[in-house]
Amino acid sequence: MKQAKLALTAVALLAVVGGALAFKANRIAKTFYSYGTTTVAGEEKIGCVLPITLTLTPVAAGGFVTTLYSSTFNDATTTCTARVTTNA
Repeated sequence: MKQAKLALTAVALLAVVGGALAFKANRIAKTFYSYGTTTVAGEEKIGCVLPITLTLTPVAAGGFVTTLYSSTFNDATTTCTARVTTNA
């Protein structure tokens, strides 16, 4: 009985630690590449937007605030080297 209790405690502890690590891994900044449009000097341009960084910031009331940062736009290409349309 003592060994069963010890084994059950070890499994529960590993489950809690694994869940905490999985939750943290899902909340890091993500980089997405997309083909889209932007406005440059009043003119709409089509091209590759890379990278777009998505940051999830926890708030005290619960949930997360999503912040989107875009750094560069390449309108000289019609395809992106990497394109993520969904985040699994």
